[in-house]
Amino acid sequence: MLCIDEHRFRSVRYFQNAATKAGPRFESWMTTILDRDTGQVLGVLVGPRPQGRRDWLFARPLQWRLGRQVVAIDPSAELRKALRMWLPRTAVGVDAFHLISLANQAVTETRQNLAQQVKDRRGRAVDKAWAHRMLLLRGGDTLSCRAGRRLDEVFAVDDPTGALQAVWRIKEQHRALLRTGSLEDAAAAKTELEELVKAARTTGNEQALPHCLPVVERDQGAHHYRSYDRQGRSQQHRHKKVVPH
Repeated sequence: MLCIDEHRFRSVRYFQNAATKAGPRFESWMTTILDRDTGQVLGVLVGPRPQGRRDWLFARPLQWRLGRQVVAIDPSAELRKALRMWLPRTAVGVDAFHLISLANQAVTETRQNLAQQVKDRRGRAVDKAWAHRMLLLRGGDTLSCRAGRRLDEVFAVDDPTGALQAVWRIKEQHRALLRTGSLEDAAAAKTELEELVKAARTTGNEQALPHCLPVVERDQGAHHYRSYDRQGRSQQHRHKKVVPH
């Protein structure tokens, strides 16, 4: 099993061209490839991401590539394309952190859309949804009784369309799916998640819902990410945006 992730190893810099006096933006990103079982660093790639990853995978022996079973990545369409090309037999999984982050982002977008739609303004401290916005992002099973009552007040007072509660339930079902320990439990959790998403889309409040509701698929122990637009069409999702230089 492999883990592939990227991070910035220094802050953004601007290098001035002596001839043109232009200062292009330079973002220093590096990709780290780890062995999931041993934690050993197999490679550190610096430079243009697509070409560097493709070259590194192409340089591996064929027997080594055929022996990879699972690769854990973040939601990157470009990296997924490279893995499909050079590791076609390997299952691609997305780590739980990014999946929960996407679900929390959907909850935040729904709360903001409702404030604009119902009150024609941004959220304020007098609004229950804004005052307790952090409770919406916490795990429902970690809330105290007092916090749970506050969350019920948010849904009762500042959620007249029911869209916020619907997306919040989808987020909680994501967490339940990621906690499953067997494929049977995962299949049941996935079915319930699909029903919640379908119910959220048929409430007649499409404008209050975010543009993308993430849906998780699980196959052979690996979590896969797929997103759908309001018409139910599958689309790619980019989690990070890098400015080319």
